[in-house]
Amino acid sequence: MKWFFEYEFEERIKTLKVHGVKTVCSKTRSLGRYMGDNIQVFYDMEDNEVFGIYHLINEWSVYPDNPSILYVGTFYEPATQKEIEYEVRLALENHYHNMESLS
Repeated sequence: MKWFFEYEFEERIKTLKVHGVKTVCSKTRSLGRYMGDNIQVFYDMEDNEVFGIYHLINEWSVYPDNPSILYVGTFYEPATQKEIEYEVRLALENHYHNMESLS
């Protein structure tokens, strides 16, 4: 059985308009040229914006001092806008469910 807030949350995630997805999608097009290159994707919950950071082997980014920035995932090959949007929604859903379990 789902609680009312769970239905409301699911509806908000489905209708969420995320900015920056097209830019991140175009960044992923160059992936696969070099062994181990990747793009780490993050979502800024305050600005409702997705951004990606390109890395080579054994590099990564973290944002421990900014709780509004959510790690979405690491892409090693080109991704479509729908795939990126899906991963953002999934990361948000996991984030909110984890927050609920902590309280």
